[in-house]
Amino acid sequence: MPVGQALSATFSEPMNPATINTTTFNVTGPGGTALAGTVTYAGTVATFTPGAALAFSTGYTATITTGAQDLAGTGLVTSYVWTFTTITPAPTVISTVPLNGATGVHLGQVLSAVFSEAMNPGTITAASFTLTGPAEWQYWSRNV
Repeated sequence: MPVGQALSATFSEPMNPATINTTTFNVTGPGGTALAGTVTYAGTVATFTPGAALAFSTGYTATITTGAQDLAGTGLVTSYVWTFTTITPAPTVISTVPLNGATGVHLGQVLSAVFSEAMNPGTITAASFTLTGPAEWQYWSRNV
């Protein structure tokens, strides 16, 4: 699950909106720590919006308790509990040699990129790490 996404649960029938709140729909993180957030309800869907972005690569538990009641006042038979883990952030390029937009770069300069995490060497290939230049440079480099 993305770290900025709200959580939602769809009920099988309309619920009493007054019973759908942060007491009856809560999310806990590592160590059972409750997350701050807001709960909204519309139609048959309850949505928990965290007060802050969730942590990357972290397990969470969401619970809708038996305090959630339908329009007739009947609560859930048992609390509904589900778990999920947030995504790991995608790697990014954090620096390059030469720097982006550099001028006067020596023709023999070795090009490099530093990533935000260790990369699978098999994925760093001529197809994934390319060098382009002006059209006349490309013509010259292919025909020399």
